[in-house]
Amino acid sequence: MILSSNPLHHAIMGNKCRISYSQPSPDMLPQISGMKLMQFLRVVSLSEGVSFLLLLGVAMPLKYAWDMPSAVTLVGSAHGILFLALGFLLLLLAMARAALPFKTAIIVGMASLLPAGPFFADRLLKRHLDSNKRNSNQ
Repeated sequence: MILSSNPLHHAIMGNKCRISYSQPSPDMLPQISGMKLMQFLRVVSLSEGVSFLLLLGVAMPLKYAWDMPSAVTLVGSAHGILFLALGFLLLLLAMARAALPFKTAIIVGMASLLPAGPFFADRLLKRHLDSNKRNSNQ
């Protein structure tokens, strides 16, 4: 019995479940230029950095000093979504589209773990984006 369609197939045989995954084809990737994805990556990276600083500098003190745990819930959820979006975009650009060198993707990913890291990583992304623009204009 097949439960879903391609690329993920579930075949249930008795009490065992077998899952197979087929590699995504290039036409499944977003039809958007690498430059626009790089600009979007910068926006997501900076937003993630701001949300991390808000979480640590505003929401956590509100929770522990003034007993307002909803601040951490709200800001923490937004930060989590932005962090996952940043990770997804880094993987998309580094692996699927090869628009971002693997070393740069690792540096940006590691920088996202530090409170002010995304702001320093943005300079690296901006340099990479500017060099790509210069190379495409020549």
